Amino acid sequence: MVAGRRKSATLLSDPVMRQLLASDALAFFGVWMTSLVVLTSVYATTHSSLAQGIVVASQFGPALLVMPFAGHFLDRFNPVFFLIACRAICGAITLLLFVVGSSMPVAVVLGLNVIFSTVFGLSVMATGVLLPLTMAEKNLVRGNIILRIVPNAMMMAGGLFLVADGAAFGLYGELLLATLAFLASAVLLVPASVYCSDTRVIAKERSGVTRSFLDSFGYLIRERTLLKRFLVRMGVFVCSGGVIVMAIIAETEFGHVINAVGLFFAARGLGMIAGSLGILPFLNSGRKSENMALVAGLCIFGVAIAVAAWSVQFGLTVAAIFFAIAYAGEGIAKPVSLTLIQRGIEPAHLGRVMAMEQGLSAFVQASLTMLIAVILIEPSSQGVMVIAIALATLVLLVALATLFVGRDRENRPIAVPTPSGGRLSKKEADHALSQ
Repeated sequence: MVAGRRKSATLLSDPVMRQLLASDALAFFGVWMTSLVVLTSVYATTHSSLAQGIVVASQFGPALLVMPFAGHFLDRFNPVFFLIACRAICGAITLLLFVVGSSMPVAVVLGLNVIFSTVFGLSVMATGVLLPLTMAEKNLVRGNIILRIVPNAMMMAGGLFLVADGAAFGLYGELLLATLAFLASAVLLVPASVYCSDTRVIAKERSGVTRSFLDSFGYLIRERTLLKRFLVRMGVFVCSGGVIVMAIIAETEFGHVINAVGLFFAARGLGMIAGSLGILPFLNSGRKSENMALVAGLCIFGVAIAVAAWSVQFGLTVAAIFFAIAYAGEGIAKPVSLTLIQRGIEPAHLGRVMAMEQGLSAFVQASLTMLIAVILIEPSSQGVMVIAIALATLVLLVALATLFVGRDRENRPIAVPTPSGGRLSKKEADHALSQ
C-alpha cells in the first residue's frame, strides 16, 4: 500500500498530469452542472420520465456518429488541441443556454444538449488517447484512476451546488459558472500542448475516413484478447442504466424533496471517488489484480443498485447511501476496464480504437437509457424495482464473463514515437518515459 501511494505521488509530480487534473476538474464541474440543470429544467417543464430519458440518452448517442471522423484525426494530430477546442466549444454552448435558455422551447434545449454532449464526448476520446502517449504502461491504471477522482469530485460538487440551489444565480444562471469553468479548462491545457508536442501518432497510410475506420475495426476483430476486453468494457457501461433509475426514483419517490436529483448525483460522485481511492492501494503492475478489481467493482454495483431501489421505502438518505455504494463499484470498474483495452492497442490504431470505444459505449448507454425510460413511462415502485433487479443481473453476468477474459500479450508496443518514425518496444518505451 505504501508503494502504491508513492507511485501515485510520482504521477502527480508530472506537469502534464497536473495540468490534465486541473483542466478536468473545471471541465467536469461544467459538464455536471450543465447536465443537472438541463435534466431538472426539462422535467420541470414536461413532468415526463420519458423526457428525462431523452435528456440522458442525448448525452450519449451522437458520439456513435462522429467516432469515425474523431478517430481518424486523433491518429494524426496532437490530442491536446482537440481537448482545447472541444472545451472552448462547450463553453460557448453553455453561454448560449445561459443567455437565452430560459426562453427556449424544450426541443431546442434538447438539441443544444445533443451538440454539447457530442463535443464533450470528443474531448473524452482525446483524453483516452493522450494518456497512453504520455505515460509508462506500468503507470497507466493509476493514471486512469487518478484522472477519474477529480471529475467525480466535480460531479459531487455540482450535485451539492444544485441542492443548495444557487439562489443568487437561478437555475439557468448556474450555467454562467459552467461557461467560466469550460473556458478556464481550455486555457489550462495550453502549456500541456507544448509538453505533448512530440507525442502525436502519425499514421503512414493516406486513406480516407471510411477506409481508415474499417482498417482499425478489422484490427480490433483480429486481436482476440483485445476484442474480449473491449466487449467487457462495453458491458461495464450497463452500469449507466442506473443513472436514469436514480433520476426517476428522485422525481417519483422524492419529488416533494427539493433537489433530490442533486443529492443523488452528489452521492454518485462520492461513491465513485470512494471506489477509486479504495482500490488504488491494492493495485500493482500485475494483470491479475486488475482483473479481480474489475470483477469486484461490477459485483459491488450489481448488488448495491438492486438494494438501493428497494431501500427507497426507508427514505431519501438511506437510498442515497446505497446509490453511493453502487457507484463505488462503478468507480472501480470503469478506469480498470479502460486501462485493459488501452494497454492492448497498437500505436497506429490508438485514436480510432479509442473513438470506437467512446462511440459504441455511448450507443450502449443511450439504448439502455431509452429502453428503461420507455418501460417506466408510467413509473411505479414495483416497475423501478424490477428494472433495478434486471440491471443488477446484467452487471453480474458481465462480472462472470470477465473471469474468462485472457491476459494481455507481453511486450505489446505502446505509443512512443522515435525520431525515425518507428515505435519502441514495451521495455524500451518504459525506459524512455522514465527518463
